[in-house]
This record gives sequence, structure tokens and C-alpha cells, in this order.
Amino acid sequence: MPTRDILLPVLPLAHFPDKNQLNELLHLVSQVTHVHLAGGIHNEPITSCWKSLQYLSVTTWMLSEHMFGTEPFPRLTHVSLFEYADIHNPLIHTSFIRDHFPMITSLHLSVPWVIRNHAMVMAQSQHNVQTLKLIINIQDGIGDEEMIPSFPLEVTNDQLAMLPAELPILQLEVVQSDDELERGAWYSQWIFNDVVPPATGLGGTCLKSIDLLVSQPKSTSAERERVLSRQ
Repeated sequence: MPTRDILLPVLPLAHFPDKNQLNELLHLVSQVTHVHLAGGIHNEPITSCWKSLQYLSVTTWMLSEHMFGTEPFPRLTHVSLFEYADIHNPLIHTSFIRDHFPMITSLHLSVPWVIRNHAMVMAQSQHNVQTLKLIINIQDGIGDEEMIPSFPLEVTNDQLAMLPAELPILQLEVVQSDDELERGAWYSQWIFNDVVPPATGLGGTCLKSIDLLVSQPKSTSAERERVLSRQ
């Protein structure tokens, strides 16, 4: 009986108890464009859809040549990384993303507050990123988060100026787990002190728009603000 390609443009979030099941599915599907991987999938590569993939959402510990091979993904334009666990070496995945996903224009990073500056540099280090969305989960209030020792950002102002990306859009989404919604002023202070300044800011000279969303799921409260808008 002849075989034929199965056209399934989006691969939804799913669990594959057998480590071979995902790879077998991707070999059958010739035009997968969206892949979201979570859970315990870490043994089988997803290189069979490298020509068609446009949207990828994975945990950072899946970023390896075993999973993605050595060839760049030519059509991939969006990468979303969650469960960012490498806080002691926050920039470790920067070159991997740049080399394997050189065409991405949108990058979503779910990171702890303590490495927010490193996330900015990671985005600026990519070739074509136009939009960075930072998703930060705050467990016990921003005051407690500020007391956590930060990791030094070993990048000079001259090095920042030479980073390839010209980032025009930053979206900062803060999700608070405590009982009371904290005002966005805490986060605006970081934006205006560390991101916006034209000579030393982590946002670079091309930053045009910054949106801030602070939400508290328990109380369904939210505060949205356009922090920066310029031509």
C-alpha cells in the first residue's frame, strides 16, 4: 500500500510516553510549522522538520545539537524558551540560538527577575530579532526578588553597541504569585534606569516601543502600561 505525507501544520502540546513516538510522528509529517515541547522529551531529535518549522517553544535544557542537529532552521521566525534554569550561566544558550535559528525575528524568554539584563543581551546578540517578550514570574514580591544576589553582566558598553540586533520592541510581562498586585512602577524603574538610556541602555538605540503588563492571576488583577513610545 503506498504511503503519503500527512499534512499537519501545527503539532500541539502533547506527551509521548515512548521516546521514539515524537520522532516517528515528525517523519510522517512533512509540513510541521509549530512545535511546542514540554515534559520528559529529551532523547529523540526533531531535525526531520527543520525545513518547515516556523514556531518553536521548548525548555532551555532541550537546546542541544542532539535535539536540533547542526544545520540552521531556515524558516524558523519565532522561538519561545520557558523553564529557564541556567541562572548561573545565563548567556550559555546565546550562540546556540544565533547559529541554529538565525532567521528568528521574535524571541520570548521566560526568565527569573535576577537575569533580566542577561535576557536583554541574549536578544540583542541575535541576527534579526525585532521583538523581545520577557515573561517574569515573581513569587514573593519584587522587594524579595531584589534581595537575591545578581550575576554580573560581563558586557561593556562598547560591546553592547556592537551587538547585531537592532531591537525596536520590548514587551515585559510580570506575573505575580503573591496576594496583592504590586504597581508597575517597580518595573518601570528598571526600564528607565537600565534599558532606555541611549548610550548605556540594554535596549540599544533602536528601541521604539516598550509595553508593560503586570498581572496577579489569583485575583485576576492586571495593570497594563505603554512605558515607551517614540518614532
